[in-house]
Amino acid sequence: MKQALDNVLAWVLGAVWLLPLLYAIWTAFHPAAYEAHFSLTAPLTLENFARAWESAPFARYFLNTIALVITIVGSQMVLCTLAAFAFARLPFRGLLLFSAPPSPAQLCPFSRRNRGPMRLLLRSRPVCENQLDR
Repeated sequence: MKQALDNVLAWVLGAVWLLPLLYAIWTAFHPAAYEAHFSLTAPLTLENFARAWESAPFARYFLNTIALVITIVGSQMVLCTLAAFAFARLPFRGLLLFSAPPSPAQLCPFSRRNRGPMRLLLRSRPVCENQLDR
């Protein structure tokens, strides 16, 4: 019964979350006169897209985004690789200070905090089922 109630609530919340998105999509394809009231007979138009495309320099925004993403991902790859090498190979003072905080969640995947997500991930594996019931 609880499982059925959870499923119904999940579907209701999903529908409530989806309604504003569906309304935004509907509004994008109809004239501005129909944005405040819903009518199935409202005419379809692409005028909103043309106006939006002309109102801002989207090509410049796209190039800025590409440059930003390439810079961030490239520097993250280099820095994370160097940090991983340092954590794995070089002994230094304060190593436990940096490496200890993420450890409890990794070493105890069946803790109370992680029980819900782990139960969903491991539900189909009978070997781990006895661990989930603790």
